[in-house]
Amino acid sequence: MNKHSRSVLTLALLLAGACDKVPEPQAEPRRPPAAKPSSAPEPTELVKEDLKLGEGSREVKSGDEIRVNYVGKLLKNGSVFDSNKSKEDPFTFTVGQGVIEGWSQGVIGMRKGGKRKLTIPGHLAYGEAGSPPKIPGNATLVFEIDLLGWDGEAEATATASASAAPSASAQASVRASSAPAVSATPSAKAPATPTAKPGGPAPTIKPIE
Repeated sequence: MNKHSRSVLTLALLLAGACDKVPEPQAEPRRPPAAKPSSAPEPTELVKEDLKLGEGSREVKSGDEIRVNYVGKLLKNGSVFDSNKSKEDPFTFTVGQGVIEGWSQGVIGMRKGGKRKLTIPGHLAYGEAGSPPKIPGNATLVFEIDLLGWDGEAEATATASASAAPSASAQASVRASSAPAVSATPSAKAPATPTAKPGGPAPTIKPIE
């Protein structure tokens, strides 16, 4: 093969390589970042943190029926598994009945308007069984709970206000008792002493009957 033939062959190979160029791979669409795992150690007992102290002297005790708003998250990755803040009505429950043990212990002592964060270990939440598909077994849960008040509290306040207000008959009685007494019969006036006429007989005085 002469020099000219080799040049032609080299050019042909270069052209063939250019035609068979492999296309570059396309970039994959971006995915939303996953929740980062928490580096905090999981507690073995209930942890209570008051984010906002409530008002008044009344405190939650076992057996109270209370109204709350809440958000529940997994401690492990921070994902929200339950919340009622998007709902119209608050969640009402009786402390110590029908809720996980971590709630029954965690809300004790709260006052109206307070907000408390509860970090609840698995044995005080859903235990080994969990609550599939959102809550795995032995999961540590984090709740933020807002205490709105006690169930029936508004009705009790209205009843107390109504009983404290005096009735219309009582008001009328008070007004009547405070008015000055008026005698039904005018008192008799004593007759005036007659005046003697000059040079006449002495006048006689008629006794009051």
